Amino acid sequence: MPSSTSDAGLARSLEGGFVGRHAEVGGVRLHYVEGGQGDPLVLLGGWPQTWWEFHKIMPGLAEHRRVIAVDLRGMGGSGAPAGGYDKKTIGRRRPRAGASSRPRQGGHRRARHER
Repeated sequence: MPSSTSDAGLARSLEGGFVGRHAEVGGVRLHYVEGGQGDPLVLLGGWPQTWWEFHKIMPGLAEHRRVIAVDLRGMGGSGAPAGGYDKKTIGRRRPRAGASSRPRQGGHRRARHER
């Protein structure tokens, strides 16, 4: 059992050297937990989940990958966007073609997380 129920304490309780961090993305402070080494694997939960939804699988994944589990905007330790969540507002936040901050896309697989 973790000694602390804070995000930082919960992250440290996982095997794989997990730590909680924050990043400013599109004007919103996002919380994420990362650990492990290797090629990055980003875990995004559904609404209204947080990074903790993946805590049982993160240590195993971290044996071969750098695991990054993100709290979506307005969930967990992440801030909420000032303009709301309606489709029109979210659509304006989409990265533009050729944007330098756009991640490199390689091969990918879709995975479905079951409880």
